[in-house]
Amino acid sequence: MAPLGFGGFRLFASTSFSRPINWKLAVDTFCEAYHVPALHRDTLSPMIHGDLALFDAFDDHGRMVAVRKSVSALDDVQRHTWSLLPHATILWFLQPNTVLIYQQDHAQLYQATPGNTPGEAHLQISLYVPDTSEVPDRHWQRNFELLVEVTDQEDFSTAASIQRGFAADAQTHLTFGRNEPALQHFHQRLDELLSR
Repeated sequence: MAPLGFGGFRLFASTSFSRPINWKLAVDTFCEAYHVPALHRDTLSPMIHGDLALFDAFDDHGRMVAVRKSVSALDDVQRHTWSLLPHATILWFLQPNTVLIYQQDHAQLYQATPGNTPGEAHLQISLYVPDTSEVPDRHWQRNFELLVEVTDQEDFSTAASIQRGFAADAQTHLTFGRNEPALQHFHQRLDELLSR
């Protein structure tokens, strides 16, 4: 992560709240991109491919690269010299409860901890921006409000519906498919951490 220059970022804003979801489900919502076209039709889908993502495991942790649609506009010459960062959103899954997202000009940090019951999570969302940025604070404030709104109203509200389904005890297990390597890795490594 060092080449991305996080050492030169500052905390711009942070908020925390509780939601009726298990803390692991809050992390799960970031572990695949295929939900983007359906769940984020008007917000993220115009920018992010839902059918392209790459996952790499790093011991207990992992990294997923979600591909921005701008990569599709590159011509043949550009495809030989292009840089990944302008055309990707990079997500790091830091065990046990943290998701760090690198966007083109800022970073988002999500942390989920257990609430008072297994069906409740305490969530903290933070926005980090470059120390040297000359972008006005109102731009970052709009970004922060948007990221909180999208994750809370689209991701976490859907996760709350899933949590209600879990509470019905209608299923005995979950199966993660081959197109869900980040989900598989997160839960396998979490199980291993808990068994140590």
